[in-house]
Amino acid sequence: MIDRRDPPLQPIGRVVATEQKPATPHQFHFWTANETTIGIGAIVRVEAAGEAPGKGEGGRVVWGVVTDACAYSDLATPLHDVVGAEGDPARAAESPTARQEIRLWTAAVLRQRPEEPLQPVPLGGVHLATDADVAQALRMDAYLGGAEPRGIPVGLYTSGGLEAPVYLDADFLLGPEAAHL
Repeated sequence: MIDRRDPPLQPIGRVVATEQKPATPHQFHFWTANETTIGIGAIVRVEAAGEAPGKGEGGRVVWGVVTDACAYSDLATPLHDVVGAEGDPARAAESPTARQEIRLWTAAVLRQRPEEPLQPVPLGGVHLATDADVAQALRMDAYLGGAEPRGIPVGLYTSGGLEAPVYLDADFLLGPEAAHL
């Protein structure tokens, strides 16, 4: 099943929290480079800043799924760009300096470790999920490990080049709490 430990990956982004867009126990925001493999539906892992992987904020790790994205620059209004290009989109590339652009993503929390007390997502590095992260985020770890694993493969979670197997609990499909087939 999913037992292997993937090598630690470099962060692809950082959690940001502002007064307008705070990090909560249920949602967080993070920025990435403009060129990234991340997209809507990607599963990500957050670890607190300044800690070794898996040891963030007393061992706090948060898994989330990307639900929204936006990109913006330092323009106060779109009118500034129009005036700067003198109303001609072809002249926009002639500006003496390139505008800075930021990619800001919103993610819904799927799981936190430890689960209690439930706290806001820590400021820290954001990593693309590995196979083991997908199992943790989707709570498949409860039936994939142990002396008698009961996971039944049902498909693949794919995002940004990752192809992680997805399993269902055999007891849920065939056991005493069944009636799902």
